[in-house]
This record gives sequence, structure tokens and C-alpha cells, in this order.
Amino acid sequence: MRRWHRAAGWRHRADYAASSWRCLTARTELYADAQFLLGRCHHQGGGVVPPDYVVAASWYRKALAQGHPQAAAYLGNLCELGKGMPQDFGEARRLYEIGAAQGLVSAQVNLAVMLTTNRGGPVDFPAAFRWFLAAAEQGNSAGMNGAGMCYVYGHGVERDITKGLTWLAAAANQRQPNAMHTLAALLFDGTVTPRNLEQAYIWASLALRAYNSADGKIPVLRELYEKICKMLSADDRARLDAAAAHWKADAPAPLPLLH
Repeated sequence: MRRWHRAAGWRHRADYAASSWRCLTARTELYADAQFLLGRCHHQGGGVVPPDYVVAASWYRKALAQGHPQAAAYLGNLCELGKGMPQDFGEARRLYEIGAAQGLVSAQVNLAVMLTTNRGGPVDFPAAFRWFLAAAEQGNSAGMNGAGMCYVYGHGVERDITKGLTWLAAAANQRQPNAMHTLAALLFDGTVTPRNLEQAYIWASLALRAYNSADGKIPVLRELYEKICKMLSADDRARLDAAAAHWKADAPAPLPLLH
């Protein structure tokens, strides 16, 4: 059995090496794709190739020189984070713009987020909204969340609570934790939409499950959750916990939104 596993391991390594070689020797019209894929291999690591951001950036640049739009988005991410190259927010914006213009949702969302800050250039909420909306219309949950926030608060677009809540609910139903958190806060506050403690409790519960355990927003969300808990009976919380436990992503909202 040990021999078989050892042989299988070498076979997988050989297959990986063969795949890499095929990428390198791909036909000329596919060469940019091969360069991009090699960049991904070194970016993410796997098989016999350890993560190497410098090498990944080099391959992405070669693919970008041949007009590969995904290479622009991935290189922009390395540039924004300062991995494999000096951190440069202005260059990251420029690279995201290339990918966003080609319809890549990851570039659209990353660019939109940067446009809501002064990283790499001035704040531009109208442009940020347009890119969030473009990603949202392609089904991206982060884009839906961004578009919803823009509509709710009138950032870069005329305020429209109905559209804002609709996009936030769509994002939340794809397990987007920021959207769940925002819905819980809005439904608890009762300023933008009528207060509904039961809906607020469910969205807060689901957001606590959906957030990464290291996310810095968890303490604020937990504080909100505890406030809501104090305003509901133990029986109500048990009933709502059961509803939340049976909720599935992409299902109808656990309770209808009011607006």
C-alpha cells in the first residue's frame, strides 16, 4: 500500500510538471492564457510549486502585455497588497480599471472599493456606484452589497431605499456577511425602514455565522445582537433560532423585508 501511495505521488507530480510544460509550449494564440495560468500557479501555490508572489507578478505582467484582462485584475491585487512588488495604490487602481472595463467582477468590486477611499486617487462615489452596480448585475454578492449601500445612503446615486434594501437582501441571501450585518442594523434602528426586531435578530444571527472569525466587524455586530436579544423573549429567540438554523443561501429571505 505504501508503495502504491508513493508511486501515485510521483505520478501526480509528473502530471503537474507535464501540465506546466504544456502551458509553456501552448500554441501562440493561447500563450497569454498559459502565462496567466502559470501566474495563478505561483500566486496560489499547489502541487510542486510553492507560492511565490514575485514570480506570479512576472507571469501576470507578461500576460497583461498581450492584453489578458484577468492578469490585470490579479496583478492589481498583488500591487494593492504589496505582495511580490512595492505597494502602489495608484497603479492598483489603474490595473483594476483595465480588468473592470473588460467586465471582470473581481476588478469591478476592488476598483469600486478603492474609489470609496482616497487610496490611489480621489474619492469618487458616482464611479464607485457604477462599478458596484456592474458587478451586482452580474450576480456578484459584494457588488450587490456595495450597490445596496450606495442606494440606501445616497452615495454616488439618488437615494432609493427600496432599491437599496432589495440589493442588500439579494446579497444577504448569498451569505454576504456585510449585507446581513447592515440589514440587521437597519431593521433594529428603524430609521430607514420600519423597526422589525425579529428580522433584525435573524440577520444578526446569520451574519455572526457568515463572518470570518478574525473579521474586525464581529465585536460591533455582537454588541448589536446582544441589544436585540434583550428586547426579545426567550421563547421568541428560540423560535427565531430554529428559523435561522433551517435557512439556506439563495432561498427566499428568512422573513419578508418591510420598507
